[in-house]
Amino acid sequence: MIVITTDPITLERAIANFKTNQTPENARILIERLQDNTYYLLLHPSLLEKENEQKRMEIAREVSQGVMKDIPVLLIKTETDAGTILPVFTSRQQMAKYPGATKLDAIQIPFAALYLQIRENPKIGSLIINPEGNAIAFARDQFLASFSPSVPSLEEREFEAGSNLHFEDASRQLSPLSQKAIRKAAKRFDDIQAIWAAKLVQEDGKRTWFFVIDAKNHRPDGHSAVLEAFLPTVGLREANMAYAGDELTAGIEKKFAPVYKK
Repeated sequence: MIVITTDPITLERAIANFKTNQTPENARILIERLQDNTYYLLLHPSLLEKENEQKRMEIAREVSQGVMKDIPVLLIKTETDAGTILPVFTSRQQMAKYPGATKLDAIQIPFAALYLQIRENPKIGSLIINPEGNAIAFARDQFLASFSPSVPSLEEREFEAGSNLHFEDASRQLSPLSQKAIRKAAKRFDDIQAIWAAKLVQEDGKRTWFFVIDAKNHRPDGHSAVLEAFLPTVGLREANMAYAGDELTAGIEKKFAPVYKK
């Protein structure tokens, strides 16, 4: 039997659960949701000045291409141990709560880009997620040590017929950068017709990315280039892949919309 679910715990709920009860299980779920989510950063107010219009357009183009170096974001200077704080938002609704946010421009980035932004900007002493909501904060060193990305790899999984597997629709968790990477890689293969993205929920509750590829040919070496293009965008190491057309993937193909279709 294959069970399909579509309503995983959101990052906002994971933060609230962890702050209420800091159990190892709630910490694990929080870490997973942090890595799955996309984020909004406010750009520095100076970019709204007329003379910086060209620079703002260049930044928008660089961000769309996944380049995060030297992006002038809004920072909050303090005299506390937290140092200079980077405000981070999990949604536009959370961002709208921040004083003056409606008058500023913002960029949306995946977790991997957020990690790089903090790593490459030594001015950032800490970050606070949803500062006007159910906030959670991380010191710079704590964040970098906890979420250091590893080298990407692909795991092709095989399951016995009748396996009891749980899948969640993960297409909404794909950032624009992730979708672009998947589609660009898929176009390299003339035989790929469609790709679906899901999360495989394992017995211990851990969720891993699971991609289903509909291809005319089941290549001996797989179509791993698609997943290898995707993994760096989320800062993760592993993803699972299966081909369309068997009992295992039927539920995903019927219930979830493809993230790529030729």
